[in-house]
Amino acid sequence: MTTPHRYFTVDSALLQELGERLIGRPHIAVAELIKNAYDADATTCEVVIEADRITISDNGEGMDESTFISRYLRLGTQHKRDAMTSRRLGRPLTGAKGVGRLATQFLGSALRIESCREDSTAPAIVANIDWAKIVGGEELARFPVYTNTKERTDIDAFPDGSRHGTRVVIENLRAELDDDDVKELGREVWLLRPPFNQFGGGRSRRDRNDPKNFEIRFLSENEDLESSFDEIFDDLTERVWRAKITGRIRNGRESDIGEIEIEFREGFPSKSPYEVFSDEVVLSRLKPLRASEREAERQPEAFRSPLLDAIDFTVYVYKLERKQSASVPLADLREYLSNFGNVSIYDSGFRLPYYGIESDWLLNGLDHARRVSVSSLLPSKWGIEKRYLLDLPAPGRIFGFVEINTSREERIAKEHGTKSGHWLEIQAGRDRLHDNAAYAQLQAFVRYGLDLYANRYAARSLRAAEVSADREPAERKYKRLVQVLEENRDQISDVVYGEAIKEAKEAERAAKSQDDQFTQRIAAIAPLAAAGMTALAMTHELNREVRFLRSAERRLRTLAKEHGLSDLMEEADGLRASLDRLRALQSLFSPLLSAEDREERARLRVEPVVRGVVSGMAPLTPGLEIETRIDEEMRFPPAPLAAWNALLQNVIANAWNACLASRSAKVEIVAFENVKEGVLWVSDTGVGIDLGDADRLFDAFERKLEVPREQASLAIGGQGLGLAIVRMLAETHKAEVAFVEPEDGYATTFQMKWRK
Repeated sequence: MTTPHRYFTVDSALLQELGERLIGRPHIAVAELIKNAYDADATTCEVVIEADRITISDNGEGMDESTFISRYLRLGTQHKRDAMTSRRLGRPLTGAKGVGRLATQFLGSALRIESCREDSTAPAIVANIDWAKIVGGEELARFPVYTNTKERTDIDAFPDGSRHGTRVVIENLRAELDDDDVKELGREVWLLRPPFNQFGGGRSRRDRNDPKNFEIRFLSENEDLESSFDEIFDDLTERVWRAKITGRIRNGRESDIGEIEIEFREGFPSKSPYEVFSDEVVLSRLKPLRASEREAERQPEAFRSPLLDAIDFTVYVYKLERKQSASVPLADLREYLSNFGNVSIYDSGFRLPYYGIESDWLLNGLDHARRVSVSSLLPSKWGIEKRYLLDLPAPGRIFGFVEINTSREERIAKEHGTKSGHWLEIQAGRDRLHDNAAYAQLQAFVRYGLDLYANRYAARSLRAAEVSADREPAERKYKRLVQVLEENRDQISDVVYGEAIKEAKEAERAAKSQDDQFTQRIAAIAPLAAAGMTALAMTHELNREVRFLRSAERRLRTLAKEHGLSDLMEEADGLRASLDRLRALQSLFSPLLSAEDREERARLRVEPVVRGVVSGMAPLTPGLEIETRIDEEMRFPPAPLAAWNALLQNVIANAWNACLASRSAKVEIVAFENVKEGVLWVSDTGVGIDLGDADRLFDAFERKLEVPREQASLAIGGQGLGLAIVRMLAETHKAEVAFVEPEDGYATTFQMKWRK
């Protein structure tokens, strides 16, 4: 017999589960609350972050008691999906799942809400929620929310002095926020503001009836924090960019056309003029991006129809150099790009947090690292005789944003009878787009712009080289001279002809010999170039992993304190030690990331350079004792920091490898000056070398050292290029290197000397 009237019940722990799984990161939680303000037709939303409290307030339409009960306390409401646009300004609504309010519990356990409804005389509603009282096994309907009403005048004014709006105060934060936490969260919140509105004066627009008038104010105990973010943004979008890529689609489902424009500033690359390139892209002919062969098997060669209707994007490309004029130090701009570079996506004016430096969604980082040379997107009309995609910018060299409106894309798609799933659509977690065909077309359209930039940059480089340099080999010129002498032999005396032809042929042989030596050197350097690119890619990945591990370590400490778990605290200490070692390793690569450190020639002090390299090498050389005796004011010959950094790394690595085969592991670095020259000695207690054969060790691919098999995993390098690099760097910067008679107590001494 069927029993009537059985119903589903909901465990109150579902609130906690949904909050954890749908949010995931603090700035996403804050973003959800800001979106609520936007949907409520607010013109201003203030975010105040303190060490123990976060407050988000707006001057939107607000709530009265009945609205709070019917909408706020009812999970999964569909009124936003049904309405599609906001009540007063007609904004496309950003929320659609009815669970955004659960974001607060991800930040802290205590929540207070104050709200006054617009166009109403109803009292203000005040509600208090204690998420810590969630008890698994109890009915959701039994979870208490305490409310009362107050006179509207008894509630503090909302932003801009408004008497209507909503204020959300979150206390008992999961973790106390230090200065770094506040700065990091502040940057993420600051990035939520749509930059494409700011260019048209969006930050100063105050028309309350303009739907795009929405200002996010970030306030903290550090009053200069937001202004410093604005200065960085202004530098990146106004002053220091070298190329700008813009894309635009209007009525794309009808026209099937997108427009791309590339603007190059004068002098990028060197000796190139200001120039603008334009192209029209047929959306249905684009090819999906493919990260793997497996994807190539399941994706079509091209799209069958246009799947985008209205898109805008702007991407800036940088080459930061000391001579550029900026409001903030270039080092700060480089750091900002390493943390927040690449291309972000904004839906209805809000940034989707998945897209940016942490997501290589355009595959430009992947293709840059694996040295892809030709685009699969560009048509043949853009063909040039150069592997142009090698100039594809890496994520840390660009800053860009894509403006979409998923609500509009869905509406237009349905009007065209498009079947479900073939438009841009937000996933349930609301931090990224569905990986469908429309998203793939968006990827391809934006990436087309990056590929066209790389193509035109390479073409400009070729033109500049043709103008500024004579590319004909010297050997060919001397060969032509010999030919001219032979053709005019009858008009030249035998004595003059004999001497001239002899000298011309000798010059031809010498030029050929120089060309051959150059070719051999290039062949030796090729592996170093590949290693350099790998180092840059690896450093980008290290930056991302360091941020992730730092967050994990803090979380472990918080959990350990909350639950009194000493073992977990020990694990957190171990993770902190690993982070310190990882940061030391990062310092080895840092000179490669800075154009100033790679190219700027200066007489650098020996002591701090040596100290930095020794510190960075420490994680790679466990147990190696390194002593230094260096004159404090002594300086290297003029050269970039990267040169001496690389030279010292290779010398210390060579000494470390030698010590692996010895019973002792000690290195001494001595630097001193005499009347005419500076001298640097690096001595080690390794297995030693035969000084009679030592000069040959500086040749490429010469490797005499045999490391014991049981210690082979500890060896650094091993390709026979280290000392070749050392000699090349030293000679380039007017220094001489050799192995000399070791000092007492040491087996080997490397010497570099230079004239003062």
